[in-house]
Amino acid sequence: MVNLDTLNEMQRRAVLKTHGPLLILAGAGSGKTTVLVNKIEFAIKYGNAYYGEEKQVTPADMLLLEQYLKEPEEDYSEYVSRLLACSPPEAGAVMAITFTNKAANELKDRLSQKLGSKAADIWAG
Repeated sequence: MVNLDTLNEMQRRAVLKTHGPLLILAGAGSGKTTVLVNKIEFAIKYGNAYYGEEKQVTPADMLLLEQYLKEPEEDYSEYVSRLLACSPPEAGAVMAITFTNKAANELKDRLSQKLGSKAADIWAG
């Protein structure tokens, strides 16, 4: 699950930017890989939902959302992600470029932990 609370203001802005290219320049250990991982996870799970238009939600959807909020450990997360998503990209449409092989491997490992099998389709290097 994308946790924006762990990010500082600039990192949050980078994660939530949904249109156009994004260049992240920062020093070693400042959280660049964390931003990229969260940005990619957010995009694949929610698309443009942060800035998207209102969606129609049925009473049955509301009941499932309420249940999820009461018991987040129950496996409603995929359903909730789909319900809240607004034009999410396919994983194969995502490309992340880093400067070193070490950073690329770290990025791929973290994406695999967060996205599971979907991460295999992401272009990262």
